[in-house]
Amino acid sequence: DFDKIYDDEPVFEDLDEPGMGDDGNVDDDRQIAAAEMEDYEDTQYPNETLPLLFGDASGSGSPLNISEVQLTARKVLEKRHWKKIRDVLNPFAIIHSLYEWFIHSTMLLAIPLFIAAWILFYYCGNPAPPDNLFPGTARLSWWFNFFGRQLLMLELARASQFVFIDCFVLSFKFVSQFLGPWVTMFCLQSKGWPFVAASWGLWDLLLLHGNGQFQRHWLYFTGIKIYASGNSGSWIIASDNYTRILLSMIIAGFLATLKNTILTLYFGRRMFDMYIHRLEDILNDIITISEIAELSVNTE
Repeated sequence: DFDKIYDDEPVFEDLDEPGMGDDGNVDDDRQIAAAEMEDYEDTQYPNETLPLLFGDASGSGSPLNISEVQLTARKVLEKRHWKKIRDVLNPFAIIHSLYEWFIHSTMLLAIPLFIAAWILFYYCGNPAPPDNLFPGTARLSWWFNFFGRQLLMLELARASQFVFIDCFVLSFKFVSQFLGPWVTMFCLQSKGWPFVAASWGLWDLLLLHGNGQFQRHWLYFTGIKIYASGNSGSWIIASDNYTRILLSMIIAGFLATLKNTILTLYFGRRMFDMYIHRLEDILNDIITISEIAELSVNTE
């Protein structure tokens, strides 16, 4: 009943029968109704505009002040942001996270390998591997240490993914703004085995490749005999085949990420072109509903 909202809105006279007036002339009644409808559509009434787009419910045409809603939403986001920072810096949360990480990490597999290498070196005479099992002259204790260190490199690659993508790119808005949309999309598409494989190969090139003392044994400075230069497999970690494997891991991760990014952009654009009209209809319905709701609140 629009009379409750608009005091000066015209009210149509009811007809005795559908399509029939008092004199029984159908054409005249239809013409009168059409004329009244035209007068109603041409008349500008106060409060008839949609408040969210054109103004408030008083009809003044001034934009609706929605800064309070935006301020409240910003305060809620800031509270969540600081709460997340407090949770991260909480010492109990740090200890619990480290425990969960250790339980689900590859450290549980690396530690037995290091123990086995120690037993082989000190209690089994540091035997050599069977013929043609591994290339070179490295002993079994060095190979066990090598596989244990590779598991540590794998865990370091997984930790790098968590810190870079989960903690920085996904958690902090300024990082994604600094990187830009294309680089951010590329980073997100690398999550999973592409990032882990590429970072694993990169960490190996930095920490487990070459002829240096640190690359041969990370604990060479301790002076322990098992980590001395006499028990070395430098021929393995300095070989061309090992270098090719590491470079292949980096290139494979990069190319897989590039493929995922291209496919995501391509199919994303196709889905956008396909559903843009439906999306526009849904957004228009949402805007209309919100405007009607705001109008009802302002008119109470």
